[in-house]
Amino acid sequence: MANKQQWLFIIIITTVNKMIHVEAQPFIGARNNPYATLSKSKQLFEKKQPPCQLIPRKNVKPYMVHSLPPSHPKTSSPTYQNYYLDKPAVKKFIAEVTANTTRYRNPDETYGKVLLLMRQYFTRKDPKHRLYDGTLIRPSINRRIRNEIRSNVRIAGLLFQNDIALTLSQIKMIKALSEYRGKRIIISDPTYHWKNQSIAYRFGNNDRVWQDYIRKALRYWERETCLRFEENKLDDDYLFFIIGSGCYSSVGRLGGSQIISIGDGCETLGIISHELGHALGFWHEQVRPDRDKYVHINLKNVISGTEGNFEKLNPSQLIDLGVPYDLGSVMHYATNTFTKRFMDFTVDPIDVKYRSTVGNRVKPSFIDFKQINSFYYRCQMTNLRCRHGGYPDPNNCNVCKCPEGFGGQECTNLQYSSCGYEKLASNEWQLLEYTGSSNCYWKIYSRNSRIRFELTETHYKCDPVCEEYVEVKHKLDFQTSGFRSCCLPIVAQPIEPKSLTLTYKRTPPMKNNFIRCKCRIIVIKCKFRRLHNCKTTYPIKDRSRLNSSRFARRFLNVKFPVKSSNYNKSYNYYRYPRRSTS
Repeated sequence: MANKQQWLFIIIITTVNKMIHVEAQPFIGARNNPYATLSKSKQLFEKKQPPCQLIPRKNVKPYMVHSLPPSHPKTSSPTYQNYYLDKPAVKKFIAEVTANTTRYRNPDETYGKVLLLMRQYFTRKDPKHRLYDGTLIRPSINRRIRNEIRSNVRIAGLLFQNDIALTLSQIKMIKALSEYRGKRIIISDPTYHWKNQSIAYRFGNNDRVWQDYIRKALRYWERETCLRFEENKLDDDYLFFIIGSGCYSSVGRLGGSQIISIGDGCETLGIISHELGHALGFWHEQVRPDRDKYVHINLKNVISGTEGNFEKLNPSQLIDLGVPYDLGSVMHYATNTFTKRFMDFTVDPIDVKYRSTVGNRVKPSFIDFKQINSFYYRCQMTNLRCRHGGYPDPNNCNVCKCPEGFGGQECTNLQYSSCGYEKLASNEWQLLEYTGSSNCYWKIYSRNSRIRFELTETHYKCDPVCEEYVEVKHKLDFQTSGFRSCCLPIVAQPIEPKSLTLTYKRTPPMKNNFIRCKCRIIVIKCKFRRLHNCKTTYPIKDRSRLNSSRFARRFLNVKFPVKSSNYNKSYNYYRYPRRSTS
């Protein structure tokens, strides 16, 4: 056994010595490269190795290579255009729009060309740049939403922002401004404005009930604005109402016949007003350049491929009328528009109390009518001094047009209602109760202090559309919409303004409606004093680096504490103003 081990050891040493003394020869073509060398033994070893071969197994079927589905051609290729425009649903919708709109009959401005440019735009706005196909997103649209989104499920993807039929020049403008965000390439085109205050309209269907819905909506606009709508008026430019595939319209005057589709489920005052607003020149409210101050767009909750519907417009595309952003506008998206799941939010207000206000489809807001009146007509110089955002009524320039909740010649009084009144808050909790089905207006105010208000109990129809609600206006600008309570009382979010208006609305009326709220005055009189070596200061641990503690911010609504001279490593001692004992 020992002899075998000795012989094995001798053989290993001999082999290693031979490998060490072998001269290294360079590769061909590496004459001056000292690193491109390889030992003879290694070369011989590599030469002896046979090449790799794949030996097929016996009695096994050959591997079947399944080819991937053919990729879609580029959006600019003729093959792609034929592939998309020849779809039955697309062809049907193009025929509907073309038959009822004069502008799309022009061979240079067909709606098919609009769709191709619109799909290029949506493809570019997709984070993954997937080829946009609106017909594929239809199953993802939630049908529980009671607005134009649900009615347009069958034509989703064929309209911009779900209910706007763009012209070729408009989609080129939007596409160009999205590519060159920092430049104002195209200025708002005045050709899209209506020439005068009298607008002609016609019906494309003979359904009497359907026609009455539209006539009532137009009469409502005539009472609130300077516009007049004349049926079957002989005019070159007119609105053409049809029972189409959904609820949609175009933005501004197009010339000739102009379609407004009021299909099944669109016959409400709010939706008719929404589509009429587009025809008069309104874009959606949330595309304003200043929208980020009021709402947050959650693109993570948006259906893939529809991100382009949430782009802001360039300031050059809009006319500044000096009106504030209105969360209660009838032109505003709802919180769950194009959402993947019904309970998620895509358009979320910064102030969460306004979630029930956003997406109003009950009727146009005060700001909506104010914009129309400011653009199409203004009263001559008058001596009126309208308060709270009011303006001279275009139908009677001697009276102010007041925001909801205010009345009188100069909007200084509470709007009249059979059940409302003004209430001066006191130091004790005061209850305000109402049972009935009438529109009511209350005003709660204090002279020198803030008011704490809580809506504690409600009993009325619970609906996400907010057809019946309690609206509270508590900000300094009373012309904008307040926050609304539609289903649950607002107990966890009390407000503390100096004055507020409370509005109860019902559409349609219901019996045994009930609301209960309470209010009281919070008297805060602060005295700031400089104290040295005071032992009554509050020890607040400085972790969040805020200017004040949670207690002080809630109690006094201030953010400027007086820092004490006493300080140690673990605590920052602050002195907060105290309530007066008087």
